[in-house]
Amino acid sequence: MVGGQKITISRLYALNTLGAVFMVGFVAFVLLPEVGRAESAGLVLVIHAAAGVIALIAEKRSNRIARAGGGSRADPISAIGRTELILAVTSGLAILALEVIWFRLLKIAWLNTTDAFAVMLMAFLLALFSGARLSRWPMAAKNPAAFLFAGAILSLLATPLLERFDGWSVSGGAYGMRMVGRILMAIAVMGPPVILMGVCLPALLDKASEVKSWGRLYGANTAGAVLGSLGAAWVLFPLAGPVGSSWIVGGAVAGVSLFLLPPRIKSRRAMAGAVLMVTLAMVINFSTGVGTSRIPGPTSILRGDHRVIAHRDAPDASTSVVAVEPPPGSSEAYRLLFIDGYAASGEFGPFSHYMVEMGRLPVAYHPDPGAALVICYGTGQTANAVRNYGAAEIDIVDINPAVFELSEYFPSNEKVLEDERVATRVMDGRAWLRRSGETYDVVTLEPMPPFFTGSNALYSTEFYKVIKRQLNDGGMVAQWFPMHLMSTVHAKAVAASFLDVFPSAVLWIDPLNRDSGGAPQQGILLGIQGSAEELKERLGVPTPVEVALMPDQLAKFIEGANRVTDDNQLLAYGKDGLHRFDLSRRRFAAETYAAVREAAAESE
Repeated sequence: MVGGQKITISRLYALNTLGAVFMVGFVAFVLLPEVGRAESAGLVLVIHAAAGVIALIAEKRSNRIARAGGGSRADPISAIGRTELILAVTSGLAILALEVIWFRLLKIAWLNTTDAFAVMLMAFLLALFSGARLSRWPMAAKNPAAFLFAGAILSLLATPLLERFDGWSVSGGAYGMRMVGRILMAIAVMGPPVILMGVCLPALLDKASEVKSWGRLYGANTAGAVLGSLGAAWVLFPLAGPVGSSWIVGGAVAGVSLFLLPPRIKSRRAMAGAVLMVTLAMVINFSTGVGTSRIPGPTSILRGDHRVIAHRDAPDASTSVVAVEPPPGSSEAYRLLFIDGYAASGEFGPFSHYMVEMGRLPVAYHPDPGAALVICYGTGQTANAVRNYGAAEIDIVDINPAVFELSEYFPSNEKVLEDERVATRVMDGRAWLRRSGETYDVVTLEPMPPFFTGSNALYSTEFYKVIKRQLNDGGMVAQWFPMHLMSTVHAKAVAASFLDVFPSAVLWIDPLNRDSGGAPQQGILLGIQGSAEELKERLGVPTPVEVALMPDQLAKFIEGANRVTDDNQLLAYGKDGLHRFDLSRRRFAAETYAAVREAAAESE
């Protein structure tokens, strides 16, 4: 009992978890899209402060009632021994390790977006809430180890289903119904094992009935959670990948819980051990070969025949080189670089032409390109173009070390990493610019898609100001402008943010990379640390491109547009994000291209 009231620790734990479910959904789907990061943080702080005040008032009232009644009889103290502490550690380790592991599979299936993380977190928290409520059952309170074992078995059985989530990924339909469907899918598959494992800690807390023991149990559970999350990411992923990691965690937790069964049911260990062995055999047999014979992802390319050439699982990403059959009319198989289920780059004939231009254009239009910076390496075609067109020194910065390790599988980069003029850095590109103090004549970057988690920081006004500060006078900057991966609203916002910092800028459009309807998909924003007259002089008139927006035309294109900032997180949380639309009914490249042509026509 707590404070003389008839309320258990498990019930408080359940209510706390339910509050977390609500706040995750509220912040991710309502608050951040509406008011931005700073205002959201402020409102959350106000809510916390209000909760603290209410708690203090309630505590004083509870103390007055206790004193008026002469105090309440203390509940009997149950000793917390080694078994209880091991159970607390193991349950925390299992739940957080599986959360990290399964999120890797979910973001591969649903793409690495903020809503995918919110869905996964809400599903886990709902399951923990249910587990806390279930812990009041007499059977659960007496046998938490048995529930932990059952949860581990179900976690093994859930893994083959999670492997196949990419095959069930849906990008069509209304956004709200799609999110509801994903939450239900996540709860249906991940919920049962997490519910059973989530019984353990609340049951132990109720059994303890003493403040010091509560602290020890909660501390042990938290320590296990830290070990589980770090161990899954930094040890298990490189060793076994997400699927193998799930097997290891599920099998290990089941094995530990077998030895923690109470004496009255220890006689069933042999049968439980047999169940574990059969379950492991089943899930291994039904594995889809993730990382070896296939690469998962929500794209028709990966649902067809493909060959895995190389694969790396790391704490931050799963990276693969895949060969796929070329379209009709091409003789050579395409090689693609997949990062967490998304085709981030590749060698795919004329469609990869823009990658070369990302390096050629800013270097070719600079009279003396000394130091150059390439942010996001991909397959190395941009970096190679920077080298081939005359940059004296090249820094290449990428947060994913696997892209450097797998560079050898893409001959189009002509072994650029072996050039003595090239230096590679495994680091966030924005952080490198901010911390290194290096200045450059050319900066070119092709981040992950704008609506991916974390990408907002590489399309924001604040980031372009960082680039400008490190760009030498007359320096050139090239920013990838993927018209097929942004709604027209967001395309204008990205261009507006770029133009605010580099008012002397043009938009180049690749004439070779087109979608199935013939609309160009790839653009490049080219800016100069100088005047518009200097830029026009470098480019020449007319510009050697199919369609280009000059500075005055770009200004027309962005009329009325919002800006992308670190605060509003427009690309990650904004309601006009590509992932919020029915992609089966929209062709964003064609829509944005039409807006570009309209701006060009109105400026003539």
